[in-house]
Amino acid sequence: MNMNATHTVSIKNQLSSQLRQIEIFQLEDSDHATTLILKLSNGVRVGWGEYRILTSPPTDLVKWACTYHHLAGMSAIQAIDYLVRYGGSWHPAKVQLIESALLDLCSTNDPTFTYNVNDLTSLAVAYYIFILE
Repeated sequence: MNMNATHTVSIKNQLSSQLRQIEIFQLEDSDHATTLILKLSNGVRVGWGEYRILTSPPTDLVKWACTYHHLAGMSAIQAIDYLVRYGGSWHPAKVQLIESALLDLCSTNDPTFTYNVNDLTSLAVAYYIFILE
C-alpha cells in the first residue's frame, strides 16, 4: 500500500471539501480588548483563527460577520482565492481572522490553535454560527 497516495487523497479532500460551518466567538479581555475566535469547518477538518481587537469591538456580531456569507458553497481553495480578489474591501480584522482560519484548515500540520468549544461558548459575550450546507 502506498502511504503517499493515501496522504495525497486526504489533503485533496481537505482542500476541495466545501466549507460547511463558520462559528465566531466574541470574548472580552480583562483589559477591555476584544478577542474574536473563528472556527471554520469543511467536514474533513477544522481551522481556527484568532484576532484581538484593541479598538472598538463589533456592536453586532451578526452584521459584522455577514461578509463571510460570500464564502458559502466554496472550498477552502476557492475561499482563499475569493479573499485574495475581494478581501481588500473588507475590514482588516475580518480578513486576518478568516485568513488565519483558512490557512489553518489547509495546513498539513497540527492546528495552530486548539480550543474547547464548550469553554468558548460559556466565556463568549456574543456567538454567531453560520451553517453553509
